[in-house]
Amino acid sequence: MTQVQESSQDEYVIASGDKLFSAIFRHLDGPRPSTRRVPLGSKVRVTGICMLENANPFIAQMPFNILVRSDEDVAVIAGPSLLSVRNLTLALGLLFLIAFGAGTRSWALERKVRQKTAALAARIEAEPSWRDAAAPFSKT
Repeated sequence: MTQVQESSQDEYVIASGDKLFSAIFRHLDGPRPSTRRVPLGSKVRVTGICMLENANPFIAQMPFNILVRSDEDVAVIAGPSLLSVRNLTLALGLLFLIAFGAGTRSWALERKVRQKTAALAARIEAEPSWRDAAAPFSKT
């Protein structure tokens, strides 16, 4: 779901089905430089110690955290799916640009053909036709 970096710990909020829990990596030796990022939507495997937040056994859904020893205890198994809202938006935007470019090129080509056709028609109208040149020799 998300990743939060604090000066004393890194916390990964993870969703498993409809349940949320946290994997916490505590920095015992003070703040650390940036840890590796886990892409949003990735499948991860977490290895650590489960700590219950409440010791009451009669609670149906017991909140818990997992304490991990290092960043390597949160392993990325599979990257995020390519089917996402962001990727769909990018694909539709690219498709729109391609369609707009093709339409613009088609319009420009049609305009050029019309101009050349009009120029050719005007040139043909201006030239004397072979019938007009053969008129003095025709028998009427």
